[in-house]
Amino acid sequence: MKGAIKIVTIGGGSSYTPELMEGFIKRYEDLPIKEIWLVDIEDGKEKAAFEAAYAAAQKVLENPTDQAAVDKAEKDLEDARKALLATSPKPEEDKEAPTKPSDLKETETTTTTVKVEWKASTDNVEVTGYNVYADGKLAETVKGDVLTAELKDLKAGTEYTIEVEAFDAAGNKSEKASVKATTKEEQKPDPKPEEDKEAPTKPSDLKVTDKTDTTL
Repeated sequence: MKGAIKIVTIGGGSSYTPELMEGFIKRYEDLPIKEIWLVDIEDGKEKAAFEAAYAAAQKVLENPTDQAAVDKAEKDLEDARKALLATSPKPEEDKEAPTKPSDLKETETTTTTVKVEWKASTDNVEVTGYNVYADGKLAETVKGDVLTAELKDLKAGTEYTIEVEAFDAAGNKSEKASVKATTKEEQKPDPKPEEDKEAPTKPSDLKVTDKTDTTL
């Protein structure tokens, strides 16, 4: 939108803010705003930024159709915004790693898969996920609220070292929990029985036990 401006309101948490927002809405046609910043700062700080933002807003309200005033107001507001951001306290960098996952154990195996589960790690901010490794290679990544994983495409009858580590949004990683797991052996089909080529022995002691005129 041509002439749209940004507004920075110092003391955005004030009880007057709802009334201020209502005024901006009602005067939208005369005061086209594309962005509003509500900022609270400690008393006595950034007086120059406050005065620049106030003066810019006043100029726009007094001359809503004066493009030069709008352009100047937008620049003053942007400068004020940069000044506030430059001096605002920055959040401390998160350097704390999550705790090590506990009670890692195998729950099920097949010839090509292993399922494992563990108890949740904790973090000073939040655990965002877990990496699961098989013999040192990343095999699976799950979300922070998931405490189980299935490793696939493994070799039959093979022992693997399964490891799980937690990580947070800052990229900090915990120590790895570890457990051994062995996939099942492949079952070989039963061998076919050998073909029977041996004949029975000859009957022995053949003899007549009774006879009549027509039978033996």
